[in-house]
Amino acid sequence: MAISTNYAFGVAVTQMQDVQVRITKTQSQLATGNAIANPSDNPDANASMQRLQTALNRQAAYGESLTQADNRLANQEASVSAASNVLIRIKELTVQVVSDTTSPQDRQNINIEIKTLRDQLLSLANTRDESGNFVFGGARTGTVPFQADVEGAVSYVGDQSQVDIAIGDQRHVSVGGVGSKVFTGVARDNSGVNTGIGFFQAIDDLTKAIDSGNGANMQRGLGEVDVLQSGFSHALAQIGADRNGIEQQKSIIDATTLRLQTTLSGIKDTDYTVAATDLQKQMLSLQAAQSSFAQTAKMSLFDFIK
Repeated sequence: MAISTNYAFGVAVTQMQDVQVRITKTQSQLATGNAIANPSDNPDANASMQRLQTALNRQAAYGESLTQADNRLANQEASVSAASNVLIRIKELTVQVVSDTTSPQDRQNINIEIKTLRDQLLSLANTRDESGNFVFGGARTGTVPFQADVEGAVSYVGDQSQVDIAIGDQRHVSVGGVGSKVFTGVARDNSGVNTGIGFFQAIDDLTKAIDSGNGANMQRGLGEVDVLQSGFSHALAQIGADRNGIEQQKSIIDATTLRLQTTLSGIKDTDYTVAATDLQKQMLSLQAAQSSFAQTAKMSLFDFIK
């Protein structure tokens, strides 16, 4: 039987090279913490990693949208709360106005403050966020939502639709405040016929009644202020519910992100205990291969014949 020394040498060298490659790979895993250095090392695992990373990126995008949505709702909430406080003050002043103990001159002085508070309400209705968008313009965030005509009458020119932001798979939240649904008007009885009166018209009619000393209209205005206040209460309740929903969705996204990261880590990250054990085995295997090669190198055909 013919024995090829070159073949024996080749086998020994190949064995040592293979072990050295495995050692280098394991050392890289221990140094970088990545179990998969190249996609070709484990194509299936690499594909799973890409899918998981895509899912994580999507959750991160949802998280950013949630922050954006919450900021816009927070701006709305702050403005409506401030407007509610202003309206409460208007009611307090109106109660004084309708009192029989208030003199005509005092009514006029009180009316000056009411008119100033009305202007504050208009300013709050046209609140902008940190990006310069109007928070009560619906989808028309670049247009002043409440505008006055040449006679000073204010009307809502914003959009009636809201801005929807994706905050999860098949889940959206509406953040574009529709001003007409926040600064709601009243239904006024005119000789048995209900007529819709806008928010600012109701306040303007109240100040006109005070100017003219019309007691009946002042009493009507006092009642309408309560209706306007109920609109703010409803708006604050809705905003609060939306913000609570956002907080709940944040918890869902955090839990989903943690689960995805844990799964990705299980595929991507090096198990240091296993890797260190593998490295020790590979070093022993290399030593054995080197020892075998050394023995093979000493052999000759005459040694084999003996």
